[in-house]
Order: sequence, then structure tokens, then C-alpha cells
Amino acid sequence: MDKILFADRLRNAREAKGLTQKELAQLFNEKYGKGSIDGTGGMYGSIKKWENGTMPTLDRISNLCELLDCDLDYLTGKIKELKREDADIAKVTGLTPANIHKLKHWQLLKPQKIEVLNSFIGSPYFDSIIFRLTNYKDYLEQYNTLSNKLTEQNKKIHSQKPDEFDNLRVYNYPGETEIDSNIAETEKQLDITEFKISKWFNICIEELRKQWSGNKKQNVN
Repeated sequence: MDKILFADRLRNAREAKGLTQKELAQLFNEKYGKGSIDGTGGMYGSIKKWENGTMPTLDRISNLCELLDCDLDYLTGKIKELKREDADIAKVTGLTPANIHKLKHWQLLKPQKIEVLNSFIGSPYFDSIIFRLTNYKDYLEQYNTLSNKLTEQNKKIHSQKPDEFDNLRVYNYPGETEIDSNIAETEKQLDITEFKISKWFNICIEELRKQWSGNKKQNVN
């Protein structure tokens, strides 16, 4: 078992629960009645050692999994997500651990958000919105690449000697005009795509409004 990986995973799991080392030691003592949190040894000292590369015993690891609500496979580096269940969800959906956690939190405490999300994904306009958001992301990446390229060329121009710089300024640096043209076209595509996203999103909202209004009438009847 990789000691460094275990130490990192233990620290990440603890921080994901919003606990300090001392607070985790306190929970450990309250549940299992072992060690102390005097700041120099006991369970508090053990947790500090574990997060610095010292391996705990298997029973201690099992205790930590229970306290931190994570699976053994996470602490040992076999999965990236805290829970095997989350790893399976990530494998099927491609969602990040943070988003999986958010959805599970909604399902547990704010199920109305899950209801809205299901309605949004189920809308006939959802695919159009996602398609155009994907296009927008691609155009934005292209714009950033072109802008960075133009910036680098401008730096190269200004690094020339005065007489060389004057010639370059008059005749333009090779490719500069083409990059300017591409940037302008990409900006145009960004504006068009933003308009389409807004258009389809508004259509989707209207469709959802009708759907929810219909459900409300059915519930009343």
C-alpha cells in the first residue's frame, strides 16, 4: 500500500468532511474510546503521523472509513471517489466527484432541485442547449488560443531593433492580419452562439412553465 497516497487520501477525506485533525481525533475518541487529543500524542498525534506517511493498522483504517464516510478502496487508492457507489456513478455518467456529491445532497435534503433537474434534462430542448454550450466552449478556447498567439507575436515585434521594428510595423508581422481576421470571426461566432443559447434556453423555460402549470392544475383537480 502506497503510504504517501494513503496520507493524501486520508487528508482529503478529512477535509471533505470539514474536520480538523483535532476534531477527527475527538470523534474517534468519542466513538471508539481510545487515545487522547492532548496535542502531543494519543489519537491526535496518530492522525498527524498517518497524514505524514505512517500507516495505521487495518482496524484503525476501518474506523477511519466509518468516521469519514468513505470506502477502503478510496483510502488505498483503488478508486478516485470517496465511495464505490460514487465511482460507479462517475464511470457511467462522467460526472465529477464534486457534482456527484452535490446531486446526492440534493436528493437527500432538497429533492425539489432533483425534480427540476429531471424536468430540464427531459426537455426536448435540452440537447440543443447543451450542443450550443459545447460550441460556445470550443469557440472560446479558439479565441483564447488566437489571442495568446497574437500577444506572443506582438512581444516578438517589440523585441526587435528600432529599424527592424519600423519595417515590421509598416508591413505587418507575417500572419498578424490573418490572426486578427480569425479573432474577429471567432468573436462573431461567440456572439451568435450566445444569442442561440439564450433563445433555446428561453424556449425551454417556457416549455417547462407550461409543463409545471399543467401538473399544478392536475394536482388541484
